[in-house]
Amino acid sequence: MFETTGDSYFKHVNRTTIELSVAEARGGDAELSVSAAAKKSEAVTIADRLVAGSGWIPAPHNARRGRTGA
Repeated sequence: MFETTGDSYFKHVNRTTIELSVAEARGGDAELSVSAAAKKSEAVTIADRLVAGSGWIPAPHNARRGRTGA
């Protein structure tokens, strides 16, 4: 099963996608924490911490989960 982490997802997408992902998983206030990061590596670390344990997964993985019934 896929788990969204800094290494599995956030390192591989741009900052805008990181911000939108965090907003979807945790809301606008969490997104502001990511957008305030000075460097992408900081944004990845913040996103990893915020999304951990939420069960949120990116749409492509979510679609696969729906087809397999997992």
